[in-house]
Formats: sequence, C-alpha cells, structure tokens
Amino acid sequence: MVCASGLGTAQLLFYKLKNKFNEELDIIGTTEYYNLNQQSFNHIDFIISTVPIKEKLPVPVIQVSSILGESDVKKIEKVMNHEVSVIDQYLRERYTFLQMDFTTPVEVIRFLGNKLMEDKKVNNQYIDSVLEREKFSPTSFGNLVAIPHPIEPQTDETFWCIVTLTKPISWGNRPVQLVFLLNVDKNKKDSLKPMYQVLVKLLDNVPLIHRLLQCQTFEAFKNALKGQ
Repeated sequence: MVCASGLGTAQLLFYKLKNKFNEELDIIGTTEYYNLNQQSFNHIDFIISTVPIKEKLPVPVIQVSSILGESDVKKIEKVMNHEVSVIDQYLRERYTFLQMDFTTPVEVIRFLGNKLMEDKKVNNQYIDSVLEREKFSPTSFGNLVAIPHPIEPQTDETFWCIVTLTKPISWGNRPVQLVFLLNVDKNKKDSLKPMYQVLVKLLDNVPLIHRLLQCQTFEAFKNALKGQ
C-alpha cells in the first residue's frame, strides 16, 4: 500500500481494507511514495495507492481515496477477480477505434474485417461469416452494445476489435453505439469463461458504457474499462 507519508492515512486505510476484505486481501506492508523505488515487487499482485503513480511498475496500481469509497472498493474487487488482467489480455490498441461515424452494422463489420485481413489475421471469408451470423440472430444485446462474431472461430488468438460510434445506429432493431467484435482462438487453448464474465458485467453496467462512449483515446478507454 502506498501513501504520501505512510503514516496516519496509511494506517487508517490499512484497517479499512482489512475490515472490508478480511482474509481475502493480504496486505504485506505500506510505504511512502518517495520510497517506492526501494521496494521489491516479488510476490505482490497489485498496489493500492492514495497518490498518483506515474512510473511504469511491473504490477497493476489501484488509486483510491483515503476514505475508501464504494467506487474504490469496486476497483479493488475487479483486480482481485482478475478482471483487469482479462481486459489486458483481450484488448488491442491496434483494433480499437473510437468516435467513428458508421451508419450501419454492415459498415462496422466490413471496416473491422478489412483491418484484420490487412494484418493477415483472418482470410477473405471472415466478413461473410460475421454477416451470416448476424442474419441468424442480431448480436445487439441492449444497453447500446453489440458483440458480433464469425460463425466459427477463425483466428489464432482470442482478442477484441472495438468500435465506439458518435451516434447510435440501428442493429437488429436495437440502438447500438459500442461494438465488441469477438475473435476466438480456433485452437481453443484457453478457457473463455473469465472473458465472458467481463463482457456480461459490461452489458449490465450502463454508467460504464456511457463513460466508454465518451473516451477520446485508447488509454482513457482502457482505464475506464478497468474502472480506473
């Protein structure tokens, strides 16, 4: 745990965390910010800090207020549930496109499919496969979100292609403004349960969806998705 002084505020926060999480959270120590570079990060899963940390560290940093509000608790729970590592695993800056002006689902799907084909991630059947899947049943799930995907997995890894739109478009008779094009590893090497759990939570989190739609940069989008 990192605080400005490591004294009173740190101790108060320490006991608040222990009271909230009990045995779920093992706090191994506290440190002042100016001593952070003297610390070992071995056997540490993440850092909880009451001050901004700009340095790049080998573990996630969760910035919280010293009063530990409900939003701070949710940030910590996300990391403890490995949601942050799941997001890092599947999010790709190269395939994240914000504030776009497409007017139909076909335009969105063709745009993303062409990007993937340019990078030789998929073959020329990919776009048709995604559009065919949409004909069976539109993948708009409400709350402005659509999660299209090909009929059969076609990539060598699992990752998301993301588009946010300046205005909602009609997608299967539902308005959509946030699109997660889902690409699943055709070799199915990894369990996808954690990824689906993150997506299901997203679908139900209307305030988060609206924050994501306001993001202008990839960093802002990633941080909002992580709850930071």
